[in-house]
This record gives sequence, structure tokens and C-alpha cells, in this order.
Amino acid sequence: MNVSDQSHTVLMKASLSKDKVGALSLLKKIWLYLILFSFSTTFIFFMGNDQRNYLLIALMFWSPFFLLISCIYLHKKDLIPLAMIFFMSFTAAILHHDTFRSSTLFYSWMFVLTFITINLFLRQNLLSLFAFRSFLQKMIAAYAFFLFYQQISIFLGIPALNDRGIYDGKTAFKLAALASEPSHTARFLLILMYAYTGCEEILAGVKGRLPLNLFWKKNDNKFTLVFFLYCMLTCLSTTAVLFCFVYLLYFFRRKDFILLLVVSCFIFFLGFYFENEGVIRAWNFIPALLSFDVDTLVQVDHSASLRFIHTIILWHEINLTDFIIWFGGGNDAAIDFFWGKIPGVNPELSTGGILSALVLDYGLITLILLFVTIFSFCYRKKQLFDLIIIGSICIAVSFNTQVLWQMMIFMTIVKYFMTTNIEQTENNENR
Repeated sequence: MNVSDQSHTVLMKASLSKDKVGALSLLKKIWLYLILFSFSTTFIFFMGNDQRNYLLIALMFWSPFFLLISCIYLHKKDLIPLAMIFFMSFTAAILHHDTFRSSTLFYSWMFVLTFITINLFLRQNLLSLFAFRSFLQKMIAAYAFFLFYQQISIFLGIPALNDRGIYDGKTAFKLAALASEPSHTARFLLILMYAYTGCEEILAGVKGRLPLNLFWKKNDNKFTLVFFLYCMLTCLSTTAVLFCFVYLLYFFRRKDFILLLVVSCFIFFLGFYFENEGVIRAWNFIPALLSFDVDTLVQVDHSASLRFIHTIILWHEINLTDFIIWFGGGNDAAIDFFWGKIPGVNPELSTGGILSALVLDYGLITLILLFVTIFSFCYRKKQLFDLIIIGSICIAVSFNTQVLWQMMIFMTIVKYFMTTNIEQTENNENR
């Protein structure tokens, strides 16, 4: 083979190599968008009897594969969630092997590896700030249009897609749009909207919270906010109404107190006038929540109280000298602890959110490692409102739930873009 043939062969191999890299990069991007979409939705035809999102599980199954073929080295921050999942594995499989369930632990591993894989893809520049903002905007609009379609279908007496049909009468319009139930819609949308607002902060070059007048200047922001408010106030979920006010607090300034008060009163007036169940329940539940009394919460709103009373009970009965508190009691330890303490609920389903279930099953050390992970990846310095969003989500979800990991992933993405934007600005100033 002469020199010309050899050089031609080398060029052919280089071209094929570039094609393979390009195809792999495209495959990663497709998976990334699909996983972000799947974390933000729940379709009932992809759900099993155990209420798990099998579309999400199928996509997460590929995360170890992408991690292995893409990762030359792990970032030092990735060691934190890995330490957490290894500690969970140790407590479940070694210390409490008699109650060990491999399927539960495998599910936890899938969430953690997916989280690390998405962080790796961010560092490989597979997602841009503008693309992420566009994705969030389209997701919020999709929720609004799909909810409107469901409402029209129920009004006309036509079966609606993704409606489980478990409500009737006055509650027939209690709809979930692209989620499995209205309270899940509230959480998904809060995370989507807050991430969208975070993107606007970065684009506006604002340090801290974005003023409402600056946010309102863009027409697409107006539409996005209206879509968000429409979903939160018409899906008839108490959680949605509460989270709607949580989000609106983001724009609160001392000088805006009167405006916020007027808007709040107007929303409650419309809610009572049109007999909106979510608004009425929220009005009754907020004072009861401030009492932190289990009996009062259950009496006022049994369904809404289940988001909080597990944590309240654990807080009253926790003993920091107990081995189980630090290293957990194994799978279903939370069920045993709350057995008979939560009225009107199947004891086998009464586990509570992260603050109770994770501590009782895997120990306080695991919970600490989780919060270290959240603060390392999600919390932005000097953005105290991040803590309100994190607390609002964590108070009522379990570890192996897509809502928790959706929050962690989307807030991590926003923090990543904010950090890289600051670094680029500093580099430009130093030139």
C-alpha cells in the first residue's frame, strides 16, 4: 500500500470515528430530553399497580450504560450522592438484611445514577440554557392546553385521556393534565415554573430574585405565567393553590405587600365565588397547618394533612440516642413506626415523606447525605428562596419518587448554568 492509500485509509477511519461520536452525541441528547420529559409527566397507561412510572424506569435503566461509555472520570461532587447510595446499600443489605428488598434498593440506585449521568451530560455541553428554557416553556404550555382539553371533555361528557375517572359529581373537574393526580400536577408545575424563572434570572443578569416588572416585560413570560396560574387554580388541588402562593412569594418585596395582598384576596374571592374546591380547602387548611397539631390538621382536611403529620409525629417522638434513628430500621420500618397513628389510612401505605420515611428506613445519616447532595448541587448561594422550594417539595415526598428527583435535577441544571454564566462573565472581565 502506497502513502496515498494509507493516508486515504486514515481519513476514512477518522471520518467513521467522527460519525460514531456524532451519533452517540445525538443519542445522548435524545435520551436527555426524554428523561427530562418523563420526570415532568406521568401517563396512566405507563403506570403499574404500584403507581410507578414505567416509562421513566425504562429510560433510567440506560443511565449506567451512558455513564460507562461517557465518563472518563467523576467530578468530586458526584462522590456525595454515591456515598449516600452506598450507605443506603450498607444499612439495607448488611445491617437489616432480614427486611432487605433488592427491588427497592435497585430503584434508588437508578435515580442516583440517572442524576449523576445528567450532571455529566451538562458538563459535556449537551444542553444549553436557551434549549432548557424553551423546554420548560413548552412543558408548562402543554400542561395548560392538556388540562383545558380534559376540562372540555368532562364538560361534554366525553372520556378524557390520562384521566383515571376516580372523581365524580362536583369533583369531576379535579383533573391532573399530564400527571397521575392533581397534587402531582402541582409539584411538577412548581418545579418547572421555578426552573423557568431561574433561567430568566440568568438571562437578565440578576443576582438574587428577579423583580416582577422585569419578568413581566417579556410577552412569552406573560403567557407562561398565565398558563401556570391557570393550571394551579383550576385543577382543584389544595396543594396546587398552596404552591401557587409559594411561587408568587418569590416576587414579593416590601413595597409589593399591598399588591400581593390585593392579588391574594382577589384569588380567594374568585375561588369562593365559583366554589373552587382547592381554594376553599386551602383557606381552611392554612390556619390549621400553622397550629402544628395533628388532630386539628386531620379534622380540617384529612387528605392535605397526610403531607405533614408524619413529620410532626416523628419530631415529637424522635430520640437521637436510638441506633435506629442514625442507621435506620430497614425496609418498612416507617410503616411499623406509624402503624395505627395515622387515622383513615391503610397502615401499609402510611410511611410519610423524606423527613420521616428515610430516617426510619435508612437512618438520619442517609438523610444528612441527601441534604448535603441537595445543597451541593441545587442550592444557589444568596438565593434563599431555593430553600423554600426545596422544603415545599421534600416535606411530603419519599426518596424513590420522581418528584424529588425532578426537583433535584431541574434545580441542578439551573445552578449549573448560573455558575458557568458567572465564570464566563468573570473571564471576560479579566481579559
